[in-house]
Amino acid sequence: MKTMALIIGITAVVLVGAVFVMGFHARTSFAHGGGKFMDCMVERFADKLDLTADQREQFTLMAEEAKRKHGEMYSLRMATRAEVMGELRKETIDKAKIDALYDDVKTRFDELYGLFSERFIAFHRSLTPEQKEKLIAQMEKHHRKRNGFHQRWSNEG
Repeated sequence: MKTMALIIGITAVVLVGAVFVMGFHARTSFAHGGGKFMDCMVERFADKLDLTADQREQFTLMAEEAKRKHGEMYSLRMATRAEVMGELRKETIDKAKIDALYDDVKTRFDELYGLFSERFIAFHRSLTPEQKEKLIAQMEKHHRKRNGFHQRWSNEG
């Protein structure tokens, strides 16, 4: 009986400790870090490409702007979703309103794309040939890694 109580006690302590560690990890991980993920990725990317101070500043500004615009796009998406859900609750859907929502989202996305394509092209111009090769290698590695599961289920091969 004493060994059973000891086993249950040890198991309880281990489980409580595991829950505590998992909770601490979830609160401090990048997914819940309030922007820490983007900052960490910028530093990691800058280190891997051996960016100069000017390049690092340019890349950091581009990443901060992307983070800010992402927040704006998220707010837009939530507002658009709410309006579409409102239309779905009606007896008939107003096509003009749906089209206007689509046009608004498309216009904002096109503006965002134009802005970031200009920034990315300017950043690319500042890279040396060695840095460009490192950038290509990192992107290929990233896409190879991320598409591993997808490739098993796609029709492409």
